[in-house]
Amino acid sequence: MKGIPDVDDEWIDEMYNKISIIRGLTYKARSNFDRSRITLSDKSCTPHYIEKLVRLTNEEYYKQQYLPTKIKEQSVKDDDDIKSSVKSHVSSYNEEDKIDISKIVENKIDLSEKFQLTDIQDKIYQEEYQCVEDIISDMSKIMRQIHLDSDTFLFKQFDNLEKKFSIVWKSSTNVQDLLHKIPAHFNRKKSKTLWQLVLACNKVIVVNEVDFRHSSVGDISDDPQVFSMFQG
Repeated sequence: MKGIPDVDDEWIDEMYNKISIIRGLTYKARSNFDRSRITLSDKSCTPHYIEKLVRLTNEEYYKQQYLPTKIKEQSVKDDDDIKSSVKSHVSSYNEEDKIDISKIVENKIDLSEKFQLTDIQDKIYQEEYQCVEDIISDMSKIMRQIHLDSDTFLFKQFDNLEKKFSIVWKSSTNVQDLLHKIPAHFNRKKSKTLWQLVLACNKVIVVNEVDFRHSSVGDISDDPQVFSMFQG
């Protein structure tokens, strides 16, 4: 108890005396207590032991003075822990993770171009991208998200049977499983994934309508909000 601020020897003696006169203590128990009191007089006990001792021997002090102080200190500690956690989370990302929408180039999906997701992976591993905006720009070459059906994506994919590129429909879960495994930075311990980039900049790849044509007859829409393509 000597480790508790504002606790003097008089108060300590008072607590010991209250314990020693507890009814039911045998002569041997009281002798052991007095002997331990002398032996431990200059030693400090654990905070939990002292807290329990105060609670059992001076309930009024425990409830009116000690407990409110403890709750206040715990509240301050919790606030500090939250602030520390937020600060750590923010500092874990580099300046490279800040996305500048103005740097993103929205590309059209060209089925005649030999470019797909594996090419983006290769460029990431080879560290060919200067920034995440370049990655997102390339992502716009291979995918679109349908605005009216947020769980559906259009994906450019190579058909091994037909030996050509085509557009396939994929669920949000399927796309998430696919892109969440690919880091945007290969040489960093902490990195956003391609799926996180898609979520952060989904406006770049979102379309309101889909218009597939199986005939070259008719005009292809130039509206960026309409995904229009001839797929013969």
